Amino acid sequence: MELKKPSLSGSTLKIIALIIMLIDHIGAVIVVRTMSTPGFDHDFWNSLYWPLRYIGRLAFPIFCFLLVEGFCHTSNVKKYFSGMILFALISEIPFDLALTGKWIDFRFQNVFWELAVGILTMVALQYIEKTDFTYVLQVILRLAVIAVFALGAEALQLDYGMYGI
Repeated sequence: MELKKPSLSGSTLKIIALIIMLIDHIGAVIVVRTMSTPGFDHDFWNSLYWPLRYIGRLAFPIFCFLLVEGFCHTSNVKKYFSGMILFALISEIPFDLALTGKWIDFRFQNVFWELAVGILTMVALQYIEKTDFTYVLQVILRLAVIAVFALGAEALQLDYGMYGI
């Protein structure tokens, strides 16, 4: 009898990442607002804030892994990208309201924008890979693509900036 190796499905990873992201957002929104309310124990809430945010930092690498998996297995990259843009648009107002109290705040963008730029980066890298360039030129072009999209992420003030790309 062969034992089945334990594994995590993409759906399970999404649920784990969503729970971790919720923990992060509790720290970023609820704890921050409570800390700024007069009469609350600032030291206690501050000691709660950092662990929640550190735990929350684990969500993004999981989402990036799932993004790459999705990109590699999708039959329609345009539809995949369009879905990411749609979620970015839908999420932006609640994201800005939660973090800044404003309907639109261009100082911050939700993580879906970063993931969408990640898709564009992979599309460009895949195009270079499929062309008939010399190895040296491919390496130079790949580095240039990564640099351009990383700088673009910084210019757009995306959540993780160049590090997300």
